[in-house]
Amino acid sequence: MSFWQHHGTSTQNDAAMSFTELRDTMNIIGGGHVTKGGSMTAPSIVAGYTTKADTSSQTSRTIDTPTHVSGDYIFIAVTNDDNSGTINTPSGSTPIYDNILIKTGGGSTVANGSLYYKVAGGSEPSTYTITLSSSERVGAVAFAVTGVGDIDYTASTLQADDSTAEVPSVTTSVDDCLRISVVWCDGTTQTTPHGAVTNHTKLGEAWYTSSGAVSVHYKTVASAGSDGGSESSTLAASFRWASGSIALSPESTTYDPTIASFATDAPTVGSPTL
Repeated sequence: MSFWQHHGTSTQNDAAMSFTELRDTMNIIGGGHVTKGGSMTAPSIVAGYTTKADTSSQTSRTIDTPTHVSGDYIFIAVTNDDNSGTINTPSGSTPIYDNILIKTGGGSTVANGSLYYKVAGGSEPSTYTITLSSSERVGAVAFAVTGVGDIDYTASTLQADDSTAEVPSVTTSVDDCLRISVVWCDGTTQTTPHGAVTNHTKLGEAWYTSSGAVSVHYKTVASAGSDGGSESSTLAASFRWASGSIALSPESTTYDPTIASFATDAPTVGSPTL
């Protein structure tokens, strides 16, 4: 007896199924997942982020690779406490924010910050190397996000010289996005700890005396459209900062019902009725 006969589903001449029958049958077979509209699952932070904070100036350092599986998005947020040097893009990564300038109230550059990402392969190194164009101290946070479809939105950065680091709003094109907000600070004085950004959860931060300071915050954005405005992190001291926000769309959950995914004795199946 075939799988289809055993489950009373169909013969070739009786192949049209309701959406519920199709979904339940595919999930029993184990060949995929079928959804019909409705909410999708928002991307989520993977437990096991890592940090790095230099105690002395250097041009190169490593940060431990965060916990992840293949296909997760890996991010590295870095602040370089240098008024002229730059952060080099880590090997295999792509910049989202690239050497964003952090300035005094008078307009003088004192530090810079970046956010990089890559899609994890099947065999990632145990550490990533962060290099600078000149010797300085950095603070860095590396973390992974699972269930990502794409980077849906990248906001323009904000920058000021005070104790309230406002983060930019985002405008998402789909429901159930994950928003990531990053605060980069000059580290000549202690701006840490950074308070959690309004309506966000604080993931973590990295800093050392007179090194760059960086913190990462996140929230789920349930509905497409504008999110944010007047959301900020309260710094431990009034100083120079910059910030950015991105939105990550959810992974697609579609099914391609090819005959190879069915039982070997299954008959030809017609187009299902959804």
